[in-house]
Amino acid sequence: MLVQPNSAPPQVAGAIRQAASSTGASFGYLLATAQIESNFNPQAQASTSSAQGLFQFIDQTWLATMKEAGPKLGLGNFAANISRQADGRYEVPDPHALGMWLEVDGKRYQNGNSGNMIFRIPFLISYLSAMMSLQPGDIISTGTPAGVGLGQKPPVYLRAGNVIRLGIDKLGEQRQVVRAYGA
Repeated sequence: MLVQPNSAPPQVAGAIRQAASSTGASFGYLLATAQIESNFNPQAQASTSSAQGLFQFIDQTWLATMKEAGPKLGLGNFAANISRQADGRYEVPDPHALGMWLEVDGKRYQNGNSGNMIFRIPFLISYLSAMMSLQPGDIISTGTPAGVGLGQKPPVYLRAGNVIRLGIDKLGEQRQVVRAYGA
């Protein structure tokens, strides 16, 4: 869908231009998405969740944005795992079959699979969006696979300087360094 910048109010077009500039996402793509999701109304309210604003993330916005802008942002390997279906919808092949892992200082302590989660991912997103607005980059923390430090023999606790890496196959990984409280 081609949307002209003059079809949006100047303040909205300016805000979208700034978002495109700071994120690397295409201005045209963000403009078209805002028109679809909110008709350029910053006070728009989604009928399917508590989401409000120009971008309500109701039209698979996160997956589409990652697919389009991911390579430009150095996230091409994650964008490659998102496919666009014949009907135009984006998806990650079977989100309930993704490996999840956690390492501390290079030693793997946790290894699991999203298929072992108690609740399915669509249910979690639906349940939480009924109570709060989910924003791009939000993390839904649901617990961890087996292997937590307290369950090790002897127990293993995090200390200042430990490097933690965790990830979900095809979606990404994080790295954090433990700091002493108050440091």
